[in-house]
Amino acid sequence: MNDDCVELGPLGSIYDYTYTGEISEGAFGVVFKGQNKAGQTVAIKKLKVSNNHFHSTHTREIQNLRALDHKNIIRLLEIATNKTHDKFLVFEYCPVDLKTVISEISCIGLPVVKRIVRDLFDGLKYVHSKGIIHRDIKPDNVLIDQEGNVKIADLGSSRLLRKEHSYTPGMVTLRYRAPEIFLGSTSYGPEIDMWSCACLMTELILGKALLDGTSELEQIDRMCSVLGSPTPDNWPDLLSLPNAKSLCFPQQPHNLLKKHVPNLTESAYHLLEKLFSYNPGSRLSALEAFEHQFFEEEPLPAKNALLSLDFVESSPLNCKL
Repeated sequence: MNDDCVELGPLGSIYDYTYTGEISEGAFGVVFKGQNKAGQTVAIKKLKVSNNHFHSTHTREIQNLRALDHKNIIRLLEIATNKTHDKFLVFEYCPVDLKTVISEISCIGLPVVKRIVRDLFDGLKYVHSKGIIHRDIKPDNVLIDQEGNVKIADLGSSRLLRKEHSYTPGMVTLRYRAPEIFLGSTSYGPEIDMWSCACLMTELILGKALLDGTSELEQIDRMCSVLGSPTPDNWPDLLSLPNAKSLCFPQQPHNLLKKHVPNLTESAYHLLEKLFSYNPGSRLSALEAFEHQFFEEEPLPAKNALLSLDFVESSPLNCKL
């Protein structure tokens, strides 16, 4: 893919913005905090290009963000350029991401966890309804805006769902990767995002990753030790997947989720167990998760995630788009 694959439309001028600090740098761009002429704070991503071509992640991010309009999806405000024809994506600004929240808040209360996770499900049910898979749900890519709303960000890995289409194996950051991807599936669907949500939800509760492997084999071992091993009984299509016969799963028949994530209600365990289903066909959809009884019982979700965290932004480096 290159920049000919996406119609950029009218471009704004980057000179309409004032830079106020660098936020982060990644493989495909540098992110700055800035202000427009009206004084609105924004996040600006300068895209890294090769031979004047966009990377496929840029194309996907622009195409899919333009197709989405929801309160829990980061908003692309405009695409800007400069005299040397560099390209910049200008986003609404969010003061914090969940990676920072988890690392800096010692105990995140259940009302805040509920608010964050419910907003995440709300955003994903909209994304999935538009035929898009995010493919990289993790704390770094879930932001909180200044009104306390969750914003799903970084759609560079996202893909449109197409019938009889194969997708790249090995997607999703290791600790949030669904089992069908480890097993080589190339026909996965939005269910992979829901497994990632379960990983993120338990990380908010525990303050650390539940499935914390540092390699694929270690991650599979950790997955089996907590959730029990996948079998044809709990995953009928298991043996039809490309890597099923080459992977040797630890023999652990028991689901030990309650031991590793203690002191939750039965509805919380039901939600997590249905999201952590090995069989993608049995995994809850984003709509089903959003409507789950867990969010109706006390304590209710917080009205404002940011205020309830009593989080104070201490540095522009705590910000992300």
